[in-house]
Amino acid sequence: MDPILIHVPDTLVTSRLLLERHLPDTGKDLYAAAAASQPELAQYLDWAVDGIFLEQVESHVRRQSAQFTLRNELNYRILKRSDGSTIGVTGFVKCQWDIRQFEIGYWLATAETGNGYMTEACNALLETARTALQSTKLILRCDTRNVQSANIALRLGFELEGTHRRFRRDAHGAWTDIATYGLLT
Repeated sequence: MDPILIHVPDTLVTSRLLLERHLPDTGKDLYAAAAASQPELAQYLDWAVDGIFLEQVESHVRRQSAQFTLRNELNYRILKRSDGSTIGVTGFVKCQWDIRQFEIGYWLATAETGNGYMTEACNALLETARTALQSTKLILRCDTRNVQSANIALRLGFELEGTHRRFRRDAHGAWTDIATYGLLT
C-alpha cells in the first residue's frame, strides 16, 4: 500500500500531553521552547548550534507539515494539556515503509526535563507504531553522552544494538559516538 494512503493520527493524547502534527503558523510556540533551551540542545543537535531563529523554526514547521502529509516523516509538537504550552517535539524522523521500520527522534525544553514527559510522549508513539503503522521495529539513536536520552530508550524497552564511533563532530569539533537502540514490535 502506498504510505500516503495510510491513516496516521494527526493528534495523540496521553494523560498529561497532547501530541499534534506540525501545522503552518505554529512555529512561534515551538520557537519559544527551543530558544530557551538552545544551549542544551546545541550539545546534541546540529540545528541548534548557531542559534535558533523564529523564521527558521516556522520554515521547519511548514516543511514538517508537508513531510507528514507525504508520510516521509511523522513529527508532532508536544503540548502540556494543563496549560497548552509547547514543550518539545517527538515523532518518527525516518520511515522505512517497505519494512515498516521507524526511527524515533525527540527533544524537550530544558525546563520540562525530569518530569517523565518524554517517556509518556514516546509511549504514545509506540502504541501508534504498533497499531496505525503496523511497525516491525523501532529505532532510537542518541549521543552516548546524552544519558537522559539513553535512559528513555531503556525505560521504553529498547535494547542497545551498537555504538557508531566517531559518528559526527559536536559544536566544538570533538568527535561524538552515537548509540543505536532497537525495539522489535
